[in-house]
Amino acid sequence: MMVLTRRRLLITTTGLPLALWLRGVTGSVVQQLVDGRELSESGINIDMPRIAETGNSVPITVSVDSPMTESDYVKMIHIIVPGNPEKKAVTWHLTPMSGKAEISTRIRLAKTQTVRAIAELSDNSVRGAGVNIVVTVGACVEDIWTD
Repeated sequence: MMVLTRRRLLITTTGLPLALWLRGVTGSVVQQLVDGRELSESGINIDMPRIAETGNSVPITVSVDSPMTESDYVKMIHIIVPGNPEKKAVTWHLTPMSGKAEISTRIRLAKTQTVRAIAELSDNSVRGAGVNIVVTVGACVEDIWTD
């Protein structure tokens, strides 16, 4: 019989969502980016609205805690949109000369979904975060008009 300790509860409640997140997101995109490395949920932040009246142009800012020095910097930031026809929205390539690990842009969203950001660092570690966003009127819906 397994005893539920505080440690086991924390491991179960934090590890399970991450495992489900990795498996459930159009699995292959995130798994290809992570490539067997352990994904940390700390040190990365997504700032975007939780409700979008239209998915045509949704603002998003992703920031990653990093000193951005020659020996310690963020190499890439990926935006994953599993509810869109194209699952990877964009990838930014950064260098220490970027100054800070923060990007801002606008993305199209086809429907309500969890938008994810994956950061790859110079030490080969990866960080990930996700934000649930409700989209009232989706973009990327050309295929519904082809009937």
